Amino acid sequence: MTTLQKAVVYDEVGAPSVLRIAEVPVAVPGEERVLVQVRAVGLNPYDAKVLSGRAPRDAAFPRGIGGDVAGVVSAVGEGAVFADGTTVQAGDAVLGWGVNTMREYAVVRAANLVRVPEGLSFAQAGSLATPAFAANALVHALALPTSGTILVSGATGMVGSLVSQWGVRAGLRVLGTVSARNFERARGLGVEPVEYGAGLAERLREAVGGDVLSAVYDTVGEETLAAATAVDAHALVTIAGDEVAERFGAISTTTTTRDIGFLASLAADVASGAISYAVASTFALQDVVAAFEFLEFGHPQGKVVLEVS
Repeated sequence: MTTLQKAVVYDEVGAPSVLRIAEVPVAVPGEERVLVQVRAVGLNPYDAKVLSGRAPRDAAFPRGIGGDVAGVVSAVGEGAVFADGTTVQAGDAVLGWGVNTMREYAVVRAANLVRVPEGLSFAQAGSLATPAFAANALVHALALPTSGTILVSGATGMVGSLVSQWGVRAGLRVLGTVSARNFERARGLGVEPVEYGAGLAERLREAVGGDVLSAVYDTVGEETLAAATAVDAHALVTIAGDEVAERFGAISTTTTTRDIGFLASLAADVASGAISYAVASTFALQDVVAAFEFLEFGHPQGKVVLEVS
């Protein structure tokens, strides 16, 4: 194996243009860790926040970037096992999360990985963990009602689309805030679209009709919560932060709890087609600047993914 690899790094926070490709050493996996030959890494809004400095980090420069990952195990450290206790072997196709994964080889804790199920592409697998855990945090904090109508904001975004589909599978009527150009995509998920923007409360009230809005799952923030409050929604949960949640009497949740068993189950659902999970566009590692620009300014209709090898 080569001792050097290509990795995405940056020397200062800023726009995507600060990213560059560097040659860095390939690390040897330590205890309970494996070396993954990276095949795909999903870009997340949080990555863009870290890059810009909106989500501060203390790490020294030059810094790596990326968290989600999928690839093939190329070396196994002592005592490395999956979370279910089964042995990790070289050649296993895996997905999960790590640190600074936008590179050709990433050392990852074995317990943070699951096997890629048959039928799941590496592009889907490498972009699944962060949206999955964010969506799971919402429904963990506020369980889906047993019946009735719910609202999901950003219903065609990656987090919102997962929550929306779980609601539809549970037999709920699901309203979703989306842009007008995403109405058909929302309907394809079983969601009744409501256009976001000025006048949302009035449109939401009309959409709810004679029903009761049992629960609101918010991925956007103030606009959704204000509109939902105006139509007397029974319960609200948001990932927009504690301050916004407090102002509107919503539950605030984060993605700090990572359930590896849940990730494996969701990966199987996506692989089987039971849950739709769209990849909007893929970019080569050397095109990482263009990938981040597309993430932030291109209004992608699905995940943006780096295909590494």
